[in-house]
Amino acid sequence: DRKEYNGADQTLTIPAANAEGVVVGETLSLTGATITGQDVATYTELDGAYSWSVAKADESDSTGNYTIEVTGSLEIYKSTMSVEAEDYSGIYDGQPHGIQNVTPSVAAGTTVYYSTDNETWSETAPTWTDVEVDAESGEPAAHTVYVKAVNANYEDATTSATVTITKKAITVNATDRKEYNGADQTLTIPAA
Repeated sequence: DRKEYNGADQTLTIPAANAEGVVVGETLSLTGATITGQDVATYTELDGAYSWSVAKADESDSTGNYTIEVTGSLEIYKSTMSVEAEDYSGIYDGQPHGIQNVTPSVAAGTTVYYSTDNETWSETAPTWTDVEVDAESGEPAAHTVYVKAVNANYEDATTSATVTITKKAITVNATDRKEYNGADQTLTIPAA
């Protein structure tokens, strides 16, 4: 049997109806033949003791005429999850900035990885501090950060977001009042 991972124990009950080798007219009763698993894997070990008996058509016991082997397979396969991330766009402030609000839909057991080339991954999110200008457009560069959420019980989830740092405008203003003297007069605007 195949079941999608759901975070809880899942059980396969092996029914007597699946039995082969019972003589026509006789009936197998089988109880407690179960296989239980929770995480993604294939389980074949029975949970514990089970009971069984075989009855003839007249309902007399025929169990002593048989041996029994009970087997089964429970496959729990990966479920799906998602991951979200938001772009960062801001004016240069001398501080490092990265993508924001990285949120996998499943937090427990999930590791988030980051990449700038979609090939080399790290648990440390990349950040940028300075303005970088795109050589072709002359506009501030948008740095793409790829995000991958990994969990043993889920298919990997991916997304991407960008970091853009724009130039900060500087305004310098000064005023002075001087009396006319017939000569050139200069106002020096200090940086500080």
